[in-house]
Amino acid sequence: MEKRIGVLAVCFLASLPAGLAAQDDVNAKFQALEQRIKALESEVSTLKAALAAAPEPQPPAPAQAPLQPAVGTGGGPQLSDATARLMNPAISMIGNALGAAGHNPVDQRPSLTMVESELALSAAVDPYARADVFLSFGEDHVEVEEAYMTFTSLPAGILLRAGRMRGAFGKVNTQHRHVLPWVDRPLVSSSLLGGEDGIRDTGFSVSRLLPAVGGLFLDATGEVYRGDSSVIFQKQSRNDVTTVGHLRAYRDITESTNLDLGFSYSRGHHASATLEGPYTISGPDSSSPNVTLLAPEGNFLISRIYGMDASLRWKPLRRSIYHSFVGRTELIWHHRQEPLGLRKVFGYYVSGEYQLARRWFAGVRIDQSDRLFGPAANDTQQSAILTYWPSEFSQIRAQYRHGRYAGLGDANELLFQIQFSIGSHGAHPF
Repeated sequence: MEKRIGVLAVCFLASLPAGLAAQDDVNAKFQALEQRIKALESEVSTLKAALAAAPEPQPPAPAQAPLQPAVGTGGGPQLSDATARLMNPAISMIGNALGAAGHNPVDQRPSLTMVESELALSAAVDPYARADVFLSFGEDHVEVEEAYMTFTSLPAGILLRAGRMRGAFGKVNTQHRHVLPWVDRPLVSSSLLGGEDGIRDTGFSVSRLLPAVGGLFLDATGEVYRGDSSVIFQKQSRNDVTTVGHLRAYRDITESTNLDLGFSYSRGHHASATLEGPYTISGPDSSSPNVTLLAPEGNFLISRIYGMDASLRWKPLRRSIYHSFVGRTELIWHHRQEPLGLRKVFGYYVSGEYQLARRWFAGVRIDQSDRLFGPAANDTQQSAILTYWPSEFSQIRAQYRHGRYAGLGDANELLFQIQFSIGSHGAHPF
């Protein structure tokens, strides 16, 4: 036992120098840190004293738009190019050249024509509204295709639009010529809705999103117009207004597929009408049919138009990004009062378009429609369309069209179209 105690005592005494040395090293590090902290505190005190002695900085002057001397105006100041671009509206131009070859007894369009050059101007009026103007330049005429102001910040989520615009009836009637996926408008649009002009007038439109469930998107639109729309509606007094209503329902079916349904109604007044010569759906300038409105006698008659449209879109998001499909259809019932009774006519189109590659699209369209004017008859058309997009700013399209028109013969023709776009023209959704 005494031996063990002796050994432990020897070990303890041997370890004392090492423990004392380690303690001295720790003390030295603490002293170094203390000196460093004191040095930093001294530097901070010096900086504070320097800042206190410096004069107080003046606030910067408010920024002003840079001015440049104007050229040719005596050197007066004007806004810089960058500021001027912010103040000016977005401007664009779309050119649309059409051609036709073959025979068609009811469509007398020329072999070549620059059918339209559309100038578009768009800008925000203020934080609560924007304005859009579309001017259409033909080879021998200029017209205001649309010019309206849209109020985007009204209470209850209401969207108000006022001016000259296309009525929200169906799909095709709302679209400008250059947005259509075909060279021509469907036969039902030409025969029952007045062709290129369609339901287009000066008035106002109110629309609002409606509450819905199950991933459904509902949009309701109500419109009132002056009462003049091509050969469809005419006014005799300020009370002969035209009304248009449209309900749209949209829903995503899958990640790549969605369905868009629409129901439309329109009511307006009209004078009696007669045809000049054989029935046509388009004149030499691709205008409305050769219809002459007769002088009104007594009260104007009433027209009611009902419509249904559907669009099915398929576009893969993860693979085959250069393949897609769009199927479209539109059905129109036109009930028109005439001196001898009520005339009921019906027409429709069905179309499909498939994207073959990045820039190539192919499609077909089937048309059938009764005639609104002249003797009762039913006409049919079938079309095959091929479209090539060199870029998003240009388009080349060819369309073979075969038609059968009751009492007037058949049509076999090739239509072609070249379009270009310059400027900041926005998209027209279809």
